[in-house]
Amino acid sequence: MTPRSPVPDVACSQEIFFPRCWPAWTSALSQASAVQGCWADAAEPSWQQVFEARWRRSLFAFCPLSTSRKQKSCVREVSPRSHGGASPQSQSQGQSRLTSSRAPLTSTSWRARCSLRALARRADLSVMSSQWQLRGTVRDSKGEMSTEADCRFLAGSFMMQGAAVHRREDRSGRTILHGNWQGNLCADIVRFGGKRKWCLAWREKLAEARGAYDYAGQMEEMNDGRIGVQGEFRWLGRVRGTFDYVMERLADDADSPSRPS
Repeated sequence: MTPRSPVPDVACSQEIFFPRCWPAWTSALSQASAVQGCWADAAEPSWQQVFEARWRRSLFAFCPLSTSRKQKSCVREVSPRSHGGASPQSQSQGQSRLTSSRAPLTSTSWRARCSLRALARRADLSVMSSQWQLRGTVRDSKGEMSTEADCRFLAGSFMMQGAAVHRREDRSGRTILHGNWQGNLCADIVRFGGKRKWCLAWREKLAEARGAYDYAGQMEEMNDGRIGVQGEFRWLGRVRGTFDYVMERLADDADSPSRPS
């Protein structure tokens, strides 16, 4: 007699997709899968839905590099402090070396895929071609501005292009600013944290103002597939404020980024 699996049906338990319930649910799923082989097999459909809900539409695909240190050392690092990004030629050269030593994930176990993807290092991930919508808040000495933006990433490149609209309402009236973004993905270098996480850095040029603003923020993948980006922005080399954005992936067949209305 096959024991009844204690794993809930993902399709019938939509509440597990909320971030508050996700860690506890996946922990229970892991414990149930490790108790007995038949439970592990019964949990595979649930692990598949977990993987698809969290990572199917991710910006990054899991393609682990070879264990050779020589191959890993060829990956070019881009410092987020530069904010201006590397040249397209140098980025394409570094990315070509990066993709040449990658191999796709071929594990047949969805539980193993979830484990490997959750613990993946930045060097184990490759950028997927996709378009994203950003919404959030910019804070400076004048107060807060709401931001809506579209940006696009291309497979085989760390570069990012986008356009944004900032809106501020105060006693003096309503202010609307339009900006064009040019940036890149790079390593988020933090103290005691190494280079495990990604950083998104870009330069914004406003149509209504001179000069340019340099943004750099740490990227954090959320449980529902979205990405949070938090950091600071600078003007003339000085920190002028902070920002907090949430990225949500648009349809795969979306056109190139256009200025939000």
